[in-house]
Amino acid sequence: MTTETSVNYDRTKELKQFDDTKTGVKGLVDAGILNIPKIFVRPAEDLAADELNSSQKTIEVPIIDLSNIGDSIRRQEIVNEVKIASGEWGFFQVINHGIPLSVLDEMIEGIRLFNEQDLELKKEIYSRDSAKKVKFNSNFDLYTSKTADWRDTLQLTSLDSDPDPSQMPPVCRKSTMEYFKYIKKLGETLFELLSEALSLQADHLNSMGYSKACSIVTHYYPPCPQPELTLGVRKHADAGILTMLLQNHIGGLQVLHDDQWFDIHPTRGGLVINIGDLLQVLSNDKFKSVKHRAISNHVGPRISVACFFSGHASLLDKSFGPIKKLISEANPPQYEEFLLKEYFAKFFSSSLDAKPPIDYYKLRMLYEKKKATQLAKKMATETSVDYDRTKELKQFDDTKAGVKGLVDAGILNIPKIFVRPAEDLAAEELNAGHKNVEVPIIDVSNIGDSIRRQEIVNEVKIASGEWGFFQVINHGIPLSVLDEMIEGIRLFNEQDLELKKELYSRDSAKKVKFHSNFDLYTSKTVDWRDTLQLTFLDSDPDPSQMPPVCRKSTMEFFKHMKKLGETLFELLSEALGLQANHLNSMGYNKGCSIVTHYYPPCPQPELTLGVRKHADAGILTMLLQNHIGGLQVLHNGQWFDIHPTRDCLVINIGDLLQVLSNDKFKSVKHRAISNHVGPRISVACFFSGHASLLDKPFGPIKKLISEANPPQYEEFLLKEYFAKFFSSSLDTKPPMDYYKL
Repeated sequence: MTTETSVNYDRTKELKQFDDTKTGVKGLVDAGILNIPKIFVRPAEDLAADELNSSQKTIEVPIIDLSNIGDSIRRQEIVNEVKIASGEWGFFQVINHGIPLSVLDEMIEGIRLFNEQDLELKKEIYSRDSAKKVKFNSNFDLYTSKTADWRDTLQLTSLDSDPDPSQMPPVCRKSTMEYFKYIKKLGETLFELLSEALSLQADHLNSMGYSKACSIVTHYYPPCPQPELTLGVRKHADAGILTMLLQNHIGGLQVLHDDQWFDIHPTRGGLVINIGDLLQVLSNDKFKSVKHRAISNHVGPRISVACFFSGHASLLDKSFGPIKKLISEANPPQYEEFLLKEYFAKFFSSSLDAKPPIDYYKLRMLYEKKKATQLAKKMATETSVDYDRTKELKQFDDTKAGVKGLVDAGILNIPKIFVRPAEDLAAEELNAGHKNVEVPIIDVSNIGDSIRRQEIVNEVKIASGEWGFFQVINHGIPLSVLDEMIEGIRLFNEQDLELKKELYSRDSAKKVKFHSNFDLYTSKTVDWRDTLQLTFLDSDPDPSQMPPVCRKSTMEFFKHMKKLGETLFELLSEALGLQANHLNSMGYNKGCSIVTHYYPPCPQPELTLGVRKHADAGILTMLLQNHIGGLQVLHNGQWFDIHPTRDCLVINIGDLLQVLSNDKFKSVKHRAISNHVGPRISVACFFSGHASLLDKPFGPIKKLISEANPPQYEEFLLKEYFAKFFSSSLDTKPPMDYYKL
């Protein structure tokens, strides 16, 4: 699996092959693999963004001693410790909790024996059926997550009654039943302490039925040959009310506190307790549910046993929200009420690290959510009789939330304005890109060597004339700069909406603006993307105008891209038989716009596009993209995928360079398809020449014109050319066609 190239890599097929073995991650380890399969490798931007072992060593997650809890003075001390830990950390450990050490050890041993028993016995309960109370599998979200985690799972669900011993795997039946008895009793005690920490009666949470049922989810983390590339459990917050975790001696659990990762070192006899999302809701944000993860290890197995208290099954159809006694004029509710069955449906239909379901019910986001939801429903249900497209476009535009606003609202059907015309849907397959031919990849290392430089020039000449597209590697831009640029754009789009709204504009004079679809009101259909546009045609960018969240990364990226742009213009000049400095001396490298696109996951990607078929209007485009594919180029009447390659930049000829080259180079149609997964992020640098060139005649380079090669275009003014481009939609007649002789 790991040696396949991106050309023929089929992720869905690999997931199915892994799942069909029914042997889980342990099966891979038992087979003696040295390299982990691609499905487990984290995205490039995630690998670059954080250090797995960066947790601080000087601060420990609070440890609370529950001994002498019957003493009123000591009990109040414990309640205060629980209150502080639950509000500041969302995590704490308990010791002297009353569960015998032998019960804990036997539970860990039982799970080890289950995972290490004869494979055929485990296969008997291998399942992804959500209705099954007892099942074994690997990664409940295997088919919806970006990457698979390095663990196998035995899940024992008991939401409406105590577990039935006859359903338990024989090898761990006795130990599990004994452990469950103790953990349920301890759960009642903890719910008492949490109630008191909220200044409620001790029996408040227990009386609401939250301690009545729990699920036991056990994880077995085999040793990993490449732990730096994967995780045992991705970053997430727990969806339930309260989690109680037992772990063996091998560490790996980390909690995110003040934006830093902290290790929770295994303590013999200790249990890890953490607040779930639902308890954060019940407490009206007095307690917090925080992100945590488990890293992989060279050694193993690591074993953990989590007990998730999520309330009795009878509560699923009842309203759930902040506890009424915690609400006042001074402390208004932070969440709207919802049904638990709807909440859990959202959780189990997405991946572990997706948007937490509680965010859908957060009142500070409710106005925008309701506005977008009502709009989306209206768009999807209106008939053609009373359908007012202009009104719908205006409503979407007025939200200033973009496409991400629709996704955050939880829409299941895309609005009509995004649906492609029926004739377009029937005419072409979105996934028809061919797998056996790749867009040229050009290695620009050793460009200083004259022989190698000439080889590179020849490769650029062929790619620019035949494809109009090529990719460059070893281009000199540090990987960290590329990764930080992608991360900066992600952070911009995922920050508080009000901050983005400050930049929302359709004013062509603004150098920095955020919007969705520059041609929103002129195109046949709207594309599934949001855009941050940074235009600098007359000078280098002014840092003070940049969004703070991506200012540093953008300035650094721009510096490197401008330098690479000069190099590429030299190569293109030489490929045209000109002096190396020809295009640069004409000022075409002096002005550049950075246009970043954020493509959220789409519920109906077969109906819309991320970017419609078009050719770029400028001179040269340099594109950075994250790990999620979608870019396709039209070559010889067929669509070809440009697979994302880490540390690689996509270069394409613009219409104006086709004009300058007198058709020696060609500007070709390309598009970006939508995906169920996301976000896809791209950063395009459009070189279109310095602003001073707008009033000067533009046409084929004179040195390329001869009797044998007459001009293919009449001369024109760039300001007229761009006026034509920006006054029409992206997929209409290219402006250069007006000047074709």
